[in-house]
Amino acid sequence: MVVITSNRISSLIHSKIMAHVQQAEFCLSVRKTFPTYFSERIVIDIGSLDINGNNQYLFANCLYLGVDVAPGRNVDFVSPGHALALPDESIDTIVSTECFEHDQYYERTLKNIIRLLKPGGMFLFSCATTGRPEHGTRRTTPHDAPLIQGFGEWSDYYKNLEESDIREIIDIDSVFSKYAFSINNETHDLYFWGIKAGQSPARTDYSFQIQRAALQSKLEKMEIHVVSMQETITERDRTINALNQVVLARDEYIGCLNHRVREVEEKLHAQSRDFESAIKDLQHQASLAREYGAAMAGNAAGAQAELSRIYQSRSWRVTKPIRLTGRIARGEFGLVKAAVLNHLGKPSAHELTQTSVESAQVQRSAKLYAVGRRIYHALPLTAANKMKLRRMVSPFLRAAMDVSDGRPVSSVVAALKESRNQLGWGGRREAALDAALRELSVNIKDSGPVCHVIVLPFLATGGAERVALNYAQAARNANPGSTVLIVIADRGLVSDRVILPFGAQLLVLDAFFEGESSYTEKQQLLEDLLTALRPKVTHNINSEVAWNLYLSKGERLAKITKLFASIFAFQFSPDGKSKIGYAAYFLQPGIRHLTGLLSDNKRFIHDASDEYSLPDADRAKMHAIYNPVRVERSRLSPDVHARLAEISTRQSSRRLKILWAGRLDEEKRIDLLFELIGNCDFADFDVYGDRVMTRDSALPEFPNAQYKGAFSTPEELVDNTIYDAFIFTSRWEGMPNILLEVGALAIPVVATTVGGVGELITDETGYPLPERPAIADYLDALRKVQADPVAASIKARNLLALIEERHSWSAFEEAAKQIPEYFNKNGSEYA
Repeated sequence: MVVITSNRISSLIHSKIMAHVQQAEFCLSVRKTFPTYFSERIVIDIGSLDINGNNQYLFANCLYLGVDVAPGRNVDFVSPGHALALPDESIDTIVSTECFEHDQYYERTLKNIIRLLKPGGMFLFSCATTGRPEHGTRRTTPHDAPLIQGFGEWSDYYKNLEESDIREIIDIDSVFSKYAFSINNETHDLYFWGIKAGQSPARTDYSFQIQRAALQSKLEKMEIHVVSMQETITERDRTINALNQVVLARDEYIGCLNHRVREVEEKLHAQSRDFESAIKDLQHQASLAREYGAAMAGNAAGAQAELSRIYQSRSWRVTKPIRLTGRIARGEFGLVKAAVLNHLGKPSAHELTQTSVESAQVQRSAKLYAVGRRIYHALPLTAANKMKLRRMVSPFLRAAMDVSDGRPVSSVVAALKESRNQLGWGGRREAALDAALRELSVNIKDSGPVCHVIVLPFLATGGAERVALNYAQAARNANPGSTVLIVIADRGLVSDRVILPFGAQLLVLDAFFEGESSYTEKQQLLEDLLTALRPKVTHNINSEVAWNLYLSKGERLAKITKLFASIFAFQFSPDGKSKIGYAAYFLQPGIRHLTGLLSDNKRFIHDASDEYSLPDADRAKMHAIYNPVRVERSRLSPDVHARLAEISTRQSSRRLKILWAGRLDEEKRIDLLFELIGNCDFADFDVYGDRVMTRDSALPEFPNAQYKGAFSTPEELVDNTIYDAFIFTSRWEGMPNILLEVGALAIPVVATTVGGVGELITDETGYPLPERPAIADYLDALRKVQADPVAASIKARNLLALIEERHSWSAFEEAAKQIPEYFNKNGSEYA
């Protein structure tokens, strides 16, 4: 409701206690009798200049507006009381104190007040009456009414009023249903209050009431947030204390492990010394045998007999595997071949007929593997080292078998090199794993064991990377004592503009290989890492290396870690006819190994289920989790409201200012963007983004477009410009992060409804276009923005409200907790 207070029309309003305490007591007594007229109303104070106070103390939760003849403290409207031009019967309560004796137009002022007052509204005033000395004029005390001193004859006007003066102007009995006059003989005041006849409905939907309710709601939310933060801090303190205990226990455990490592090293050294001693004994025996043979040179028959006895002795037979092993280690493949063939025996010529060749090869293979088994079991090594030797020698023995069949000896050399590399004896695979684990052990020392592994092809500033960082933050929040490992698997590209969440560590697979590394090598390294770390969850987001590992080793990996993947949209060939990309290549064969397949929109889940006729069990694995927007809403709130207000008040004839932001590559349809810029003569375009797939080609120049380069945060887009609209041109998408960000910045959106865009941009929240739009579709939408800026502002406001409700961090984190087995079997955090 509306309250008007009319103190003096000139500057005769004194303090909020007014000229004397008795006036305040009169006003307070009226408020006590009729409290509803002093709450939830709009207040206009005629003659409201604050010399040493004002009348605002009378009113609670009201819109108070002061009126006086000139600007000054507590004056909102500059107007004489009789000239105040507000609508008829529009005011709920009107107040005036110590004003009318100075108003030479008081008759017209009183009639104007009756005109303004609503039926059922309140009017109260006080003024000087008979017996009060003249004051406030040039000839008496001009400082009591400073504003009227510049109004000529008005500055000399003064009149004490009586009840009869008021009745001569207003038919009191017919205008007011209730009223009362009174006189204070001590201060010579005339008091009046009256309730105008009739009735007006009480209102609770004034703008100031709505604004105050919103502020009160925000305050309550802030109080709740403060309490929540205090609880979070307390819980975090408890977690830190618990982690300190874990660190102490882990340090003790590491000390025990170091002690155990020293013991094992000492045992290995001892075994090595024993092995070296056995080799020396063997060499000594051979030396003795040679000396003995030389001594027996004169008696060939005796010498041959003695050598035969040595070769048939038990010690010679026992040490034969050691001699063969030494030859293998030294690369004496010719001697090994000779020894093997000597042991096997060469077949005679008549055995090598067309029908007997295969049988002879089989016999030699059996004998060759028998030799391998004898060597293996006779070696004085630990079981682990024997297994390692077995893995190395097996390819060599197979190649040696081929040599015995007449193939080149070079195949033996190649096989031995291959086996040495595979086993890590200088091999890239084991060296890469060792280097990766060493680096990881240093990096996670403070953040804890790995709970989640998130695999990306590379780390840039695109939407997939933003999704990965969101899941990493949620996983870290759910497991504050653990590490989230982000693995860069396909390419060694890492942007320095990306900031990892606290508790997340980065591992780039290319960094652990010397020179170029193949996808196969990185796939093997990723497999080895998952086997060694055994994370609770492995989440692949757009990595071909990880997808191929899922397809080839998914059944085994699913036993040691929960396999998840994210796919956001179908991708299409340039002609738009064929499906390509992750969904087309990996979804159908890979989903059987997955615990969950996550997307950022519902449309993809529906379309993929129908496209591949997925059974109910596989459909149940698919979950739509809406991404959170990274714009900090609370920090931008004043700017957002100012931007919406600016957009809604722009002239329809103005030249538009349009924003485009994203990667400058083919899938974002920059060809469509350039065609639109060239055909839009009523708008100027700012284009933000970095070239990814078209770095070698120059960007075309347009008189109505500027290329702004890459950006790191959404706030950079609106630092100095208020845009009329954002245009979106992508060929395919899931739920684009850029649309969430510009929506949170209160920019009207014109977008194709590809992928999940239609779940965000509708006729209520923006300007949706067909999936395959023509330039005319964009031009038509932009002309609608230009012609009706109020409608554009409303759509932007609706989009902002949807994003705040559905795409907040709390909404994302709560949805992520409901993913089966992503945090634990029940969907909540791991213990």
